[in-house]
Amino acid sequence: MRTQWRRSAWTALLLGVLPYVAMRGSERPDGASVTPASVAPVDSLQVVRAFAQRFYRWYVPIANDSTLRYPAYYRVLSVRSAMISKDLATALRSDSTLSSSKAEHEGLTDDPFLQSQDPCERYDVDSVYRVQREFRARIRPMCATNAWQTSKPTLAIRSERGRLVIANVWYDPRGDLISELCGYARVERVPLAKSPACARR
Repeated sequence: MRTQWRRSAWTALLLGVLPYVAMRGSERPDGASVTPASVAPVDSLQVVRAFAQRFYRWYVPIANDSTLRYPAYYRVLSVRSAMISKDLATALRSDSTLSSSKAEHEGLTDDPFLQSQDPCERYDVDSVYRVQREFRARIRPMCATNAWQTSKPTLAIRSERGRLVIANVWYDPRGDLISELCGYARVERVPLAKSPACARR
């Protein structure tokens, strides 16, 4: 009964049943226009912020582990795949397969969730807002110096099969993760290029 109540509560939050709060119009770095019509429940924004922060608290120490012999995002695919969408998981798995099988594969150079080759020690959620049917969580690198990392990735988060997932990552000032992975797939002519994830781009 308690589990059922929790699921109902989450559904209510994400569908906007709770009171709304309007956000001031602005232009976001991912190109999304947020107007007073783009509103979201206060509690929904807090839930999304907590979800994103929880992911980074788990992920950043892995990315900073100097003994790790493979990209940190492989760990997401192996033990935290429930935190990312089906499309994003498919795209990342395709790229990881190409990277391990083709020496000349031009794939990801930066960490896909940190937008950096040399991560900071901590990443905090800077702001959360809503764009149509998904949320965006802008991430702030907390480095030893401000010049260490100036780029700020933005997570696209949505509800999928009753739970929050990371659906994509937008990069400042360039594109997004899935489009980048689909671009590599088209060059290599691999099945991902014809998948639903890439067909929509």
